[in-house]
Amino acid sequence: METELQSKNIVIANQDHRFAEQIKKKLELKGLKVIEIVVILDHLLETLEEKIAQGTPIYGLIISSSIAKSALHGKRLELLSDTMLTIRERHSDIRFIFLSDENEGHPLLAELITFGIYNIFTRNTSTNLNIDEFVNLMEHPKAFADVKHLRDVNPDIQWRHRTTATEGARSINVAVETTAAKPTVVEKVVEKVVEKEVVKVVEKVVEKKQIAEPDESLLDHIHSLELLPPITSKREMINETVVGTILISLIGVESAVGTTHTALLVANFLNRKSFKVAVVELSEKRDFEALEFAYEGTTQIENQERKFEMFGVDYYKYSYEQDVSVYRNYDYVILDFGYFAESDVLDEFRRSHIQLVIGHGSEWRQKKIYDFAKSYEEQGEHEWIYCVPFVDDAAIKDIKAGLQDDSVYSVPTHPDPFRQTKETDQILEHILRSHLVNGHDRGKSMRLMKAMTVAFILVIVILVLLLIEK
Repeated sequence: METELQSKNIVIANQDHRFAEQIKKKLELKGLKVIEIVVILDHLLETLEEKIAQGTPIYGLIISSSIAKSALHGKRLELLSDTMLTIRERHSDIRFIFLSDENEGHPLLAELITFGIYNIFTRNTSTNLNIDEFVNLMEHPKAFADVKHLRDVNPDIQWRHRTTATEGARSINVAVETTAAKPTVVEKVVEKVVEKEVVKVVEKVVEKKQIAEPDESLLDHIHSLELLPPITSKREMINETVVGTILISLIGVESAVGTTHTALLVANFLNRKSFKVAVVELSEKRDFEALEFAYEGTTQIENQERKFEMFGVDYYKYSYEQDVSVYRNYDYVILDFGYFAESDVLDEFRRSHIQLVIGHGSEWRQKKIYDFAKSYEEQGEHEWIYCVPFVDDAAIKDIKAGLQDDSVYSVPTHPDPFRQTKETDQILEHILRSHLVNGHDRGKSMRLMKAMTVAFILVIVILVLLLIEK
């Protein structure tokens, strides 16, 4: 039977993972248990619903407005407000502490007060906060009188883009169906009649519906990728060896683990080093098609070709037939398998020069990594490299011990895969080191190899002509 102390589970929602880890350590010294750190706003509702559906009570949520940041679309404070309203409506017993980057006078703060959220700290007041105060406020929240001044709104601050008829926060419909304590899958469906985002948490997805409207921004779409397992059907595999090109394969041990996001990180890292890079979609979910829509800012692309270019990298959308001849034009080809669900995928995966396995680092999802490794241990030696997003050194140590394998790396928090960060570059440099050379040098080598090939062919042709003349 759980004690009162053990049941005080905390979720931290903050885009700064290092800051969140610092808070976590201090809270746990006070007897609270941080069961999850969420760094992407789109994942917050999903995480809370999964935990609660599995019988894990949530005592408190420490959330920062920084989690609403989108590199291409600014702060999505509307979505943040809608998300917090939904949590209040569905789970009113969860205690909130809200750390605001916005100053007093911002309409968001006034809106939160109408939700009954009073533990609000703005830039003006949060400089002297300490963990003891957090713990105390969880048990004894602020009174309305303490925050009523935040209802005074600065009329010059414009933050909502909705029409007058739909002003104010809107709750997000969340339907939960669960028959067993199993990991759930999220399916996003957009209703046409009312402009609300509907998040449906289900145990089993029979069909993935196409969403006609593109996501609000390119990054918002990337954060929502890989929510559904792929449709199983036979496809033509890549059996031909691509000479002179380095193949990097990525596969997820479960859905929604960040395989495509990691593929984008690797692609843009190599592109910045002056390599010619392509990313190939090998999952039947066809996320790249929606990614192209989001990048172009439209719901229809006139160019029906399989390839499209984005920030200097070529992307190939899913196709049943794989023409590997085009890949010879690249220094690196990244194969995005998404969630593994077919037995014949591993043969193709293992032919790559670099094989990256993407897993989740939360304690309750690490088992998926171990299950994946155990499923294929009979196939002999392998050179898999495990990449686990957003985890600390302790989690990596646990996974290494569980796998009995040191090839496990933490992928730092990196919401925008198109921007460079020193920490991520250092990790990728280490992971790819065995097949990493200077981009310009490799380009010269490739040109020299092509020139030698042409010269060799010309010599053969000349010899054949001489023999014919004789």
